[in-house]
Amino acid sequence: MPVFEKLDAQFGWAYVRTPLDFRAGGNSWREMSVSASAGPVWATVTATPTVLTFDPGDPNGEGPVSCSGAAATAPYVPELPGECSFTFTNSSSTSEHDGYHFLTTMSITWTITWTSSGGGAGSFDPYTTSTTAELAVAEVKGLVTCTGPRSNQGGC
Repeated sequence: MPVFEKLDAQFGWAYVRTPLDFRAGGNSWREMSVSASAGPVWATVTATPTVLTFDPGDPNGEGPVSCSGAAATAPYVPELPGECSFTFTNSSSTSEHDGYHFLTTMSITWTITWTSSGGGAGSFDPYTTSTTAELAVAEVKGLVTCTGPRSNQGGC
């Protein structure tokens, strides 16, 4: 489940040129193991999350970004965008998806290993799981005007 940090509290959208931190939500970033046995013989397969990738879904912007390790679940610090951060350069009004949202994709790449009662061990090719989420991205422009003769009054 994707988690986006620093979305607008009232409207739930991200902003152009404002870093957006993304995280692996829920229990999705944890090692998982499963074992099987037949009599005295057993095998255990373990999947460990290693890379979190965010594809912003903007065909006119920058491509996917990735982060790894503890960054995928690190606490959000507004003053310091994390390793799992992306900055949109376009608003989602340019989206080919629906003209309002980008269809983002969050993927986890897993390293998969195995061990057995016979002393064998090894690894399988990495495996990737993905989920999508719609994300609205707004662009805000400010206009500065002179409101008084002194600099502390907005003077020019």
